[in-house]
Amino acid sequence: MSLNLKEKIIIAGAGASLVILAVILILGRNKKGKKMGSESKRLKSLAEDDLNKWRGKRETDPSVSDTLVGYWKLVGKYFTPSQMQSSSFQSGNPWSAAYVSHLITNSGYQNFTPRSFHSTYVVDAKENKTQGKKASFWAYRPNEKKVEEGDIIVKNRGGNFTYDTIVRGAATHGDVVVDMIEKEGIPYAVIQGGNVSNSVTRAEVKLNTDRTLPDNYIAHLKYVK
Repeated sequence: MSLNLKEKIIIAGAGASLVILAVILILGRNKKGKKMGSESKRLKSLAEDDLNKWRGKRETDPSVSDTLVGYWKLVGKYFTPSQMQSSSFQSGNPWSAAYVSHLITNSGYQNFTPRSFHSTYVVDAKENKTQGKKASFWAYRPNEKKVEEGDIIVKNRGGNFTYDTIVRGAATHGDVVVDMIEKEGIPYAVIQGGNVSNSVTRAEVKLNTDRTLPDNYIAHLKYVK
């Protein structure tokens, strides 16, 4: 059956409309994907900047005193640059949780309350999960979820707490996952933390083959939208 000119124009127009609609949907999906990953992108950039700032420096170095004062201020603690330069002060005031709070808060993650103890934000995340609170960090057991960029991983620091027994103020240590790599097919999480060797440093954590945390960790925090 042959089509007249009017019918051909109608069909061509319908086809063009479908193409335009498909392009809009694709662009919208890409835009949404970009938005979903915006916190992780800012995290990677901020973590890199911090690593460069701290390279070759330790916590009592006067050049990072104001930076440390800023970390503490974020968690509601007001100290002076001279205190930052005191070894005795530093030994009694670990700033690793304040540093994690700095990374997470300034990367744009929502509903994260900056804390001076890692265990406190873990308990916060457990409560978020129980309450089903979205746009916040939820806490999982080490073997529950695959590790990804932007996660926070927490282990004991001299204590013997578990996911179930951790309480606010418990002695623990947390780091932020800033990258994922593989070595000979084995997955590793690249983590960054503060007050490690009295500085800001990176390390690699060998993961299980399913990309979950090894048993020496007690909590795994993920941002849930």
